[in-house]
Amino acid sequence: MKIIKVQFLVFSSAVLLSLVGCKQGGYAVGVGPGITPEMRDKLQRETVRPPIDSNAKFVDSVVEADVPVPRQDYTRISAQLKLEEVLVGSKNIPRVVRTEPLTESWDAPGSRRRVVLADGNTALEELIEDHRPELYQYEVWNFTAKAGRFVAYAVGQFETTGDEHSTHVRWTYRFRPRGWPSVLFIEPFVRGEYHQFMSNGMDAIRKKVVEEWQSEGPKID
Repeated sequence: MKIIKVQFLVFSSAVLLSLVGCKQGGYAVGVGPGITPEMRDKLQRETVRPPIDSNAKFVDSVVEADVPVPRQDYTRISAQLKLEEVLVGSKNIPRVVRTEPLTESWDAPGSRRRVVLADGNTALEELIEDHRPELYQYEVWNFTAKAGRFVAYAVGQFETTGDEHSTHVRWTYRFRPRGWPSVLFIEPFVRGEYHQFMSNGMDAIRKKVVEEWQSEGPKID
């Protein structure tokens, strides 16, 4: 039993390293030899977003935070934040450095953009629902990192509750593995390293929102 346990720990560590490695995965659309930036943009703009299967098995991670800012102000300020300002990375997941639009804007369901990490890897992101402050949902897929071989897509969403004094934020990510045995690879990654990535991001969101709200000066009712 001890040997089996050690082998599993070694296996889990190898899985984590393979998931966050910088080599690009083979499932990504618009990535490969001979593909020009123009071809890439066209392919990634036109590729069909994976349908979300509500009955499928997902691996999820949730982080929550209380922000000492009125809900109305939190919603307004957080909507102006750029991903590169708040997705600061973790020990083994690079930070986001920019987003590249694939549609005219990012303001309505169907809007799409490419998210670029510091190591050059990318993913596609499409806005699914925008019912802020109650719900903000999006889908991410077409990962070029090694995780792409294990992940069909991921669904992220923000939900908030609160009042004129504070806001409670709940951020959920649900990863859809590419069947068995991908779930064995994804589960320790999502609930470990990716959870830390989200936690760091939530801390940055809270800090940015509070700083901006305080910089606006005294609030007059």
